Amino acid sequence: MKGRKNIGDSGEEIAINYLGQSGWKLARYGKEIERTAGKELSVVCDSCLDLPFGGQKYLKNEIDEPEIINSFLTNSRNIEGDFVRANAVVDKYIKLCYQKWLDENPMPFPEEPGVMSSNLSEKSKEANCEHIKKFPGSDHPGRYDYIGLNNNDYFALEVKANSVKFGYWQELRLKMLEAFKINVMLVKVKNKNPDAPFDKVEVCSLPESRINVPDFQEVGDLLSYKPINERIRSLLLSRKISSSELMKLVESGASKADILRQYENS
Repeated sequence: MKGRKNIGDSGEEIAINYLGQSGWKLARYGKEIERTAGKELSVVCDSCLDLPFGGQKYLKNEIDEPEIINSFLTNSRNIEGDFVRANAVVDKYIKLCYQKWLDENPMPFPEEPGVMSSNLSEKSKEANCEHIKKFPGSDHPGRYDYIGLNNNDYFALEVKANSVKFGYWQELRLKMLEAFKINVMLVKVKNKNPDAPFDKVEVCSLPESRINVPDFQEVGDLLSYKPINERIRSLLLSRKISSSELMKLVESGASKADILRQYENS
């Protein structure tokens, strides 16, 4: 019987071929990961305005994220149906979920901005890794597989081979995109016999879900949140505090919250 990884790769290759023969144009979405399927496709990073297809390009020019976030906060309807903007808002929301959790549940051995960058021992790094495992959902940030273009419409496409099981963050991402009126489709690749070649490809809507999708107000509330590390970096960039001063405070046992209270409004 094929291993899980081989089944996934084989299923994706079949899905890519099927979609290509059906007139779809495809690009891989998100950061590069280790897999064999779709290596000939462009890779579109989380924050990218250009969505061309084909040619082994690694597309990572940054969008104007602050402008998009401000546009959403001004009027959440501004990004409905806009593939790039909706992806940017959803991706930012999901990343902030993790960053806010870290602020509320600090690492046992934190790396302070501009101070301790890579000076942790292996034991401390292992302790931090164990701490991160407490964060809900092991699949964070839960990106989907492909961006598809069909009849001049963009689609978020997730390929599943034999099983239609989503990770928490992946399902949340796809359902949030649907809430923003973005086209989201599931590409199911099946075989009746696990030891036989795949014999069926189906492009369909996502199954019903019980996942709690945040409303626009909840999304806006989190998008307004500024992580503690970003606020400390701002102090360094604005020269309200120097790296040496920050290091002395950290070594004396001052918390990030204490440092912010002392210097942020000075």
